[in-house]
Amino acid sequence: MTDVQIGNLVRSKKGRDKDKLYVILELQGDRVTLVDGKFRTIKKPKQKNVKHIRLVSNQSFIKNPAHLTDEKIAFAISTFEQEDS
Repeated sequence: MTDVQIGNLVRSKKGRDKDKLYVILELQGDRVTLVDGKFRTIKKPKQKNVKHIRLVSNQSFIKNPAHLTDEKIAFAISTFEQEDS
C-alpha cells in the first residue's frame, strides 16, 4: 500500500488492535506511525507495517501539525465513526 499519506485515517488489519481506527502521524519506508489520541498518543504512538493497515479515508485529519493534540485526533476519529455509522 503506497497510497497512504500523513494525516489519512486507516484501520488496522492485523494484531491485537484489529479493526481499530488510527491517523497516520509519520511514514518511514514500509512502516507507519499511528495515533488514536486515546491509547496511542502523540508521545506514545504505534509503529505498524503498512501492509497491516487499510486506508479508510483519503481526507487529511492533520490540518496544522504544529497545533496537533491528542484531543483533536480523538475528536476527529470519533466524528468520523459517528458519520460512518
